[in-house]
Amino acid sequence: MAVVSLFYLAIVGSVLAFLLYYWLVQHMDVTKTMLIALVTPVFAVILGLIVLHEKLHWRTLLGALMIISGIAIIVRRQAPHKGGTAEPKIQSPVI
Repeated sequence: MAVVSLFYLAIVGSVLAFLLYYWLVQHMDVTKTMLIALVTPVFAVILGLIVLHEKLHWRTLLGALMIISGIAIIVRRQAPHKGGTAEPKIQSPVI
């Protein structure tokens, strides 16, 4: 079982995770790609619930909700308007 766990961590935890990360860097904004590090603990808790039948405490649920809501705020934040490159008109003073 230890050898299987080692191979799982080496392949899934390292190789596939980094391949996914580099693919995302090429296809998404880097700021949004860095959010993967924040989601990792939430997925670890979910896997613990499913695989190891761990108990979910209200503090853990609250922490996961705070992480996800923080990520949602970052992702939904409006990007600066990129349309229209016209400079603002400057009015000359009236004499």
